[in-house]
Amino acid sequence: MSYVLIIYDTVTERMAMMVKEGVEEEGVDAEAKPVSETHPEELLKADGIILGSMSRLGNISAPMKRFLDDTVDFQGSLNGKVGGVFSSSSHVGGGNETTNLNLLQAMLIHGMIVKGMVEEDHYGALSVEMVDEEGRSTVLYDGSSKRLGKEVAQLVKKLVG
Repeated sequence: MSYVLIIYDTVTERMAMMVKEGVEEEGVDAEAKPVSETHPEELLKADGIILGSMSRLGNISAPMKRFLDDTVDFQGSLNGKVGGVFSSSSHVGGGNETTNLNLLQAMLIHGMIVKGMVEEDHYGALSVEMVDEEGRSTVLYDGSSKRLGKEVAQLVKKLVG
């Protein structure tokens, strides 16, 4: 059976679980892991890879950057795998699109086949989530995390079986 690995920053965990739900609804095995608990060689076992990062000044987070830097040893080994991305910021205009593009750039350098999103989010799913001083979260917008998982899983099934 096909397998999709979802790697995320802890801030994007809620989105990662929704992405995983979408993958599994398509009958594809999925695992969602925090980037801090994931080793780059785990990418080799996956047919599909979905990366999620919080947006930091329009860029990916430091933990995700370190992880992606460590994947350079696998240059060429990820060729042909399916990829997708998602990001979260704390306000509208918080850099989600450029964060997603940075994640996609790493996938393209590895030769991966990336799944864009035809509807509103273009490069991948995104959310805008405000956290108040007491740590309570309010989601202002969530751009189809579950749909991203479904669409990546559908492409994995077409290409891998």
